[in-house]
Amino acid sequence: MALMIPPTPHASTSSQGELEIFLKLRDDPGTREWIVLHSLDVANHSKQISGEIDFVVIIPFKGVLCIEVKACHSLVRTQGQWYYGTNSHPDPRGPFKQASGAMHSIRHKLVARYPSLSLVLFWSAVIFPYVSFDTRSEEWHAWQVIDSKLFATCPLGGLLEGILDQARAFLRERPNILWFRPELAEPSIPQCHSIAEVLRPDFEFFESPKSRRRRQREELKY
Repeated sequence: MALMIPPTPHASTSSQGELEIFLKLRDDPGTREWIVLHSLDVANHSKQISGEIDFVVIIPFKGVLCIEVKACHSLVRTQGQWYYGTNSHPDPRGPFKQASGAMHSIRHKLVARYPSLSLVLFWSAVIFPYVSFDTRSEEWHAWQVIDSKLFATCPLGGLLEGILDQARAFLRERPNILWFRPELAEPSIPQCHSIAEVLRPDFEFFESPKSRRRRQREELKY
């Protein structure tokens, strides 16, 4: 089972689809040694002021997968605008660009911190847990999509691992992509933990003794 960070879904998570995905990843025996970050804020987004990734899935020896979840019960794209469910406000980017933009943003941050991570595969995917999605386009690969049919019938861990396998195969077929080194089988287990630590670090702070003494002196005056 995956290491979920945080270990329980955020209390503010209103998406039933995200909750189902969280539980599937947490309880899937095929996700052992995986690290999954839920609802990751992206402060330094490459395309906008800030952003969010629904799930960052760090899979040893495969790569890092950034997932956008659209848990709508109906979906329309017209004139390049995406409409989710009953929401009347269009999304001009669409979920695939949203996931890809956030993925590139965190990859840039990670590689700047640890240049050795430049050889790790980063990819993006979209999950539609409640609608069937079989539309083909030059804007995404068909294997980057998990729709309601796959979501309901296949273990989620296997589906996500399959996306990274497809991505690795895609890059292997392109000899001009020189940075990709499939024989390295990265990220290693230590690299997985380094990635998680950079994106969602643990921390603990205490008031300094000097500050505490100063505060106590001020309190004694009153």
